[in-house]
Amino acid sequence: MVSEAAKERHRERCRAYHLAHRQENNARVKAYRAAHREEVNVHQRMHRAARRDEIRTRQKAWYHAHREEVREKQRAYHRAHPSVGRRNHLKRKYGLTPSEADLLLIEQGGTCAICKKAHWNGKAPFIDHDHKTEKVRGVLCNSCNMALGFLRDNIEIAQGVVEYLKKFNQRREIE
Repeated sequence: MVSEAAKERHRERCRAYHLAHRQENNARVKAYRAAHREEVNVHQRMHRAARRDEIRTRQKAWYHAHREEVREKQRAYHRAHPSVGRRNHLKRKYGLTPSEADLLLIEQGGTCAICKKAHWNGKAPFIDHDHKTEKVRGVLCNSCNMALGFLRDNIEIAQGVVEYLKKFNQRREIE
């Protein structure tokens, strides 16, 4: 029977060997992976698929333990690269590049497509799109974008609003 002290001495020798030959071992592993790339990828996919729940649980635990650190790194990155957030948002949501979005605004004369004002209330112009077809319609200011959202893109409701305002304005003129 091997004593615990002997086991510990063996572990220590192994650690020392691996530290002394780290670069050599890393180079060997790297060369093998390069020569057998597809085989290694298949093995890794199978490994991850078989242990998906275990891996996900471990990732969630790590994230919750390091949440503030991760969030601070994200905030620092977005402060250092503000255009990346806009670029990714435009591409993901509308399929546009920032230059295509800017071109839309230029084609509208630099103004909101509804109220024709160039004042953006300190906010970036909004890309308006049809929620059913996801097709981009134009660029709006915050107020017009919100009004259109409240109308739920419904022409009958919009016409009702116009009729209501006309009727109210007629009453005001009579008084």
